[in-house]
Amino acid sequence: MVVNFDLKSFEREEKLRLVKLEKEYQELKDKKEKLYKQIWKLKNKKLNRISKNRSYQNNKKKIIKSMKKYNQINRPKERKKYNARAIASRKIVLNGKCEICKKNKATDRHHRDYNKPLEVIKCCKLCHAKLDRI
Repeated sequence: MVVNFDLKSFEREEKLRLVKLEKEYQELKDKKEKLYKQIWKLKNKKLNRISKNRSYQNNKKKIIKSMKKYNQINRPKERKKYNARAIASRKIVLNGKCEICKKNKATDRHHRDYNKPLEVIKCCKLCHAKLDRI
């Protein structure tokens, strides 16, 4: 009885198996590390709070500086948004159907430009979500 045995193909298959096993091992190792970290955090909640407080105290100036920078950029935008919504809710009444699909009742107001608070599209929730994604 003669057995046809190809050594090269066998070695290739073994290498592939080895690579798969190494990947599985690494994934399990990563999962194990994540679980250990989660367990440690749960056991040491008080320690975590203390270390977060310490890092805040050590970097307080940097954190406050970055917060001020963020607020300088974003506060005016937010203010315009809130003002436009308030003006529109007071002056524009939602009657009738959605201006886009003309099927559902209009329940929302969509601003394309917050500098023009009375230029609003009356729309249903579905169409409003689509408009926000555009």
